[in-house]
Formats: sequence, structure tokens, C-alpha cells
Amino acid sequence: MPTIINFSPNTYRQGPQNFSVIQDSSGVFYFGNNNGVLVYDGIEWEIIPVSNKSEVHSLGMDSKGTIYVGAQGEFGYLQRDGRGKLNYVSLVHLLKESDRDFNDVWAIYSQNNRMVLRSTAGIYILEDNSIKTIKLVNNTHRSFFANNEIFVRQDGFGIQKLSNDSLITVAGSKLFGREQVHTMFPYKENQYLVVTENLGIYSYDGKTFKPFKTEADELIKGQSVFGELLPDSTYALGTRR
Repeated sequence: MPTIINFSPNTYRQGPQNFSVIQDSSGVFYFGNNNGVLVYDGIEWEIIPVSNKSEVHSLGMDSKGTIYVGAQGEFGYLQRDGRGKLNYVSLVHLLKESDRDFNDVWAIYSQNNRMVLRSTAGIYILEDNSIKTIKLVNNTHRSFFANNEIFVRQDGFGIQKLSNDSLITVAGSKLFGREQVHTMFPYKENQYLVVTENLGIYSYDGKTFKPFKTEADELIKGQSVFGELLPDSTYALGTRR
């Protein structure tokens, strides 16, 4: 069993909540904390606040190792100055004035040569130092990254796929228009597993959705489900119960 070390807020002396975590190629950890980006190099802790001093809810990293940051009404990236010190750089100025009214940025994905961020108000596609915004119709949604594709679940629509900078409703997914989807995993080649709140798990082969029965069905139904695809290709699911 691996050794588990618990770091309390008394140790790192920042906010008690950490919403996301990412590790760079040198082994340094970055946490999305109540007070900003919390950085731990294995010896020392450092906090990097964002421009508006809000909570950091999501982190992502591009192919060059740049760390992107999603906060509340704010997003950007980390950059070292001439002395090697990490600083936060905002990207909100790249948005149109009409697109700057948003709240929490809950997800950041690196897709091909661009970064895609998802807030409660929209999707922001950062490419070549410009941003394209896709506004979401409602706030009840989640997004998923699987097989290098980005999906969004919205009330009344079902599951939508980001395609050519537009959201296209996936055929046959409208049964999820009134059903919460908590997780999507890659499954086999060009296939997916869709984990719902009340309907169990479905498989999707790119054409149709089919119930995917497991021994865990009764344990996860009616629950908020959190999941991760592990390095050994097994799936870890957790609930609040």
C-alpha cells in the first residue's frame, strides 16, 4: 500500500478547501485553493493569488507544461518572471466585454493545440492568443474529456459534443436531458461509458446508448458519482454515501 500523508490547513496556512490538483514534469504540485493557486515543491508551500483574489476551482496544463488557472469570474495562466518567480497572468482581457460576466470556471482541457475552459456561463476556446466564446443556455451542466473529445451535458439538450467550435447534440442522448450525468469515461476504441445519477451506467459506441449493467448499480444509483480512469485501465467510482 502506498504511504498517505495528510497535510492540514495548519501546515500550508491557506484556505481549508482545495478543489483541484495537477503535477508538472518536475514533480511540483499545484492545488486550486480558496486563496489562489497553492504550490508545493515537496519542501515549501507558496500561494499565488489570481487577479480578483477569488477561489481557484480548476487547473490544466498544455503540451508545453504551462499551468492554466480557472477561478471565479477570472482565468489565466502561471508564468515565471526574470527572477524565476511564478506569477499569475490574466487572460480575461482577450474576451469581448459582453462575455466577461461569468462565475466559476470548473474545468480546463488541453485539446490538440488549444486550451478549452468551461464556466457556469460558457465555453472558452483559447487558441493563437485569441478566445472564442460559446455561451451555454443554462447553468445546470457538466463537461467531460474522453478520447480527446469534449462533451457537455445540459438540461433539456442531453449530451453535446464540441465540434468545429460549436456544440452539437449527440444523437440519441436526449434521455439525459433531464437526467444528471456525473462522469464519462473512454471505453474500448472510440467508445464511452456514461455514468448517470438515477439510470445507472450506459455505454456509447458513437451511434447508440445502451444500459451497461454492473454489480455496483444499486450502490451508485441516486448518488452524485465521482470517477477516475486509473493507470491500469480500471475505473474508480466514489459517491458521497
